[in-house]
Amino acid sequence: MRIFITLIILFCLIPNSAYAWWNKDWDYRKEFIFDTSVTGVAIENTVNDVAVLIKLHLGNFTYFSDTLPAGEDIRFVLGDDLTPLKHHIEYYDPLQQIGLIWVKMPRIVPGTNLEKIYMYYGNQEAVKGDDVAATFSADEVLVYHFNEQVSDATAYQSNPQGNSSSIIQGAVIGSGAEFQGQQNIIVPVTPSLRLIPDPGLTASFWMKQVSDQNDAVLISYVEEGNASLALKIAANKPYLEYTTSAGTIVTPTEETTEILADTWSHLAFTVTSDLMTLYVNGIEASSAEINTEEMGGLLSIGALPDQTQSFVGQIDELKILKRAVSAEWVSINYNNQGPNDLLIRAGADGQQEGAGEGHNYIAFSLSKLTLEGKITTGTLTVMLIFGVLIMIGKSMFLGKVRKSNRLFQKRYAGKDDAGKAISNSLIATYKNVNVEDKKLKESGLNRLFATGMKELHTRLTASTAGAARTKTLSANSINALRASMNTTMLRENQRLQKQMVLLTIAIAGGPFIGLFGTVMGVMITFAEVALAGNVDVNAIAPGISAALVATVAGLAVAIPCLFGYNYLSSQIKEISADMRVFTDEFESRVSEEFGE
Repeated sequence: MRIFITLIILFCLIPNSAYAWWNKDWDYRKEFIFDTSVTGVAIENTVNDVAVLIKLHLGNFTYFSDTLPAGEDIRFVLGDDLTPLKHHIEYYDPLQQIGLIWVKMPRIVPGTNLEKIYMYYGNQEAVKGDDVAATFSADEVLVYHFNEQVSDATAYQSNPQGNSSSIIQGAVIGSGAEFQGQQNIIVPVTPSLRLIPDPGLTASFWMKQVSDQNDAVLISYVEEGNASLALKIAANKPYLEYTTSAGTIVTPTEETTEILADTWSHLAFTVTSDLMTLYVNGIEASSAEINTEEMGGLLSIGALPDQTQSFVGQIDELKILKRAVSAEWVSINYNNQGPNDLLIRAGADGQQEGAGEGHNYIAFSLSKLTLEGKITTGTLTVMLIFGVLIMIGKSMFLGKVRKSNRLFQKRYAGKDDAGKAISNSLIATYKNVNVEDKKLKESGLNRLFATGMKELHTRLTASTAGAARTKTLSANSINALRASMNTTMLRENQRLQKQMVLLTIAIAGGPFIGLFGTVMGVMITFAEVALAGNVDVNAIAPGISAALVATVAGLAVAIPCLFGYNYLSSQIKEISADMRVFTDEFESRVSEEFGE
């Protein structure tokens, strides 16, 4: 008993701790999980104070409409203790459904896929929470995002004194800088930017060359009359060159360091008091022993300060740190910032208890419909509207028929509207029924009776002018009268069944049309994923969700039409049965009164 009570208490406590909410003013949150296990970015040591890039897109975040236009309501907190994290937005466009946000992580530990952070959003009263400078560590002395202009995002404000490059869109992270030859960016080396042998220096950036280069300078430290340090590229191989009065030292080039043209590659290098190391795409490529001297002068990007040995291509996301980082730091930057983020994956969506209406999942699925899906869903919507109108109209019509039939049956039974009995002869019944009465307009029994009485009157009257009225009918005459009534009954059944075939079409065709739309949507979704080269389930889910809308629409047409058809058919069968019974009864009365 005690164990049972303990389990109940634990069960009640677990949801409360799992649903801890950072701030009640924010309605929603998105989970992001860091993977430093063998399935993600496998690192051996903890990396502290590193700015990571959160890339929002339809593959991992589908609720841009729930955020403020510029992402002012976006906040990040640690998943374990809900500590707020510094962040700033580099680019955010809810219409294009793209967001690039830098978040400062106090630590990234190795060997786990359980560490997580939460992105909170959905506060219409929130003000902008960006803190650009605080997003980076104190060691990061220069960060160029290459947005609308070339400016330093850190607190050191190491801005260029000269810039002949141009800003282009569509770089590896938002926009980037383009160099077309004899162009460069010149930055004075302030005390924070100086290369000091201990603790060293690190540079990290992305580059794309349009063709093979001839000892082109990507980034260089040049101090007149003193040492220089340059990262260059010859043909398609990068290398580090360190020059002093004692000579020049160059890192060896390996086959694995080859850079492909028209492809974004990540380059980084570190310099310590006795070693310079080059990293290509997150992996150490080469190194060389040096005797490092302190260095200042000018920092030049894209060429030497005099614009010689110029680079032709693009550069994005340049970072300089006043210390030599670890190989784990380089690996995290490469894998996190590249096209396929192996470090961070999107997790579950969350909603605060009692927060508004929540996410409208149906509206989201509808918003992702392709042209084929819109055509299919639109067709099914029209079919549903027509089906509902037919069911409503037919139900009202059958109601009128049943009401008129009940009144006819009352009069035909030999009673007037007041319920008083009258003669039960056919002639008296005919007068009592009054087939021309508008109240009997929709009665099929009334039309059968009118047909029968018309045929009876015709056969009871002599076929030649002036002949005496006969009193009896032959068996053939009675059969002919029955045939006329059967014809009228057939027409009445056709009137009752009118437009019912449209319901059968909706029942049979709706699911197949929906299935066709779903198959087309799934096919297009997988084709887009194949062309994009992204196999992330989050990239597939929106398309599949939208494709399934067609199936739902097909079932939404078929199910109500099926129930409505069965109900109406049962009513029509009852009315038809009443007409058959009446025809038999009328034939019997004619035989009794006028038969031979």
